[in-house]
Amino acid sequence: MILSTGSGSSAGAITSVNSAGVVLTAGEDNIARFWQLSTPVDGDAEQLELWTQVVTGMELEANGGVRVLDATTWLERRQKLNDSGFHSP
Repeated sequence: MILSTGSGSSAGAITSVNSAGVVLTAGEDNIARFWQLSTPVDGDAEQLELWTQVVTGMELEANGGVRVLDATTWLERRQKLNDSGFHSP
């Protein structure tokens, strides 16, 4: 199994190290790396979309592009997320 690590290399071996969300990979460059996995986020699809927009300040466009949110839109999305009862990790 080959996994792209997002760092320009690939991992040829992957193993779970512990239940705290740490993973060990060994790459083609013969370097072992530890990776901390993100904390899972709970919410429905709309809440997760809003959370992503608020955290990044951006949104995906229908054509696959990315658009930076202006301040007014960002504040509206943040308020809508807060009103939804979503709890950020």
